[in-house]
Amino acid sequence: MVLSLWCSPRPPEAKRFFDVCAELTGLDDDGRARMPLVQVRQLLAVIAQFDHDGGAAQQVRATLEPFRR
Repeated sequence: MVLSLWCSPRPPEAKRFFDVCAELTGLDDDGRARMPLVQVRQLLAVIAQFDHDGGAAQQVRATLEPFRR
């Protein structure tokens, strides 16, 4: 549950919630940097299910770009 919350776009007002969540779960900066990789699976499901992916394909490309170098 917490991972899906980290992967979702969130409003700036939620910063305090996520700061406390990170403190309680021990999520460090490296963990935060890897969160987009967790979301790739969900984005691929959107691409597979819907004709209009709402930008999911572009997000997958952007997330995987550093690994293509």
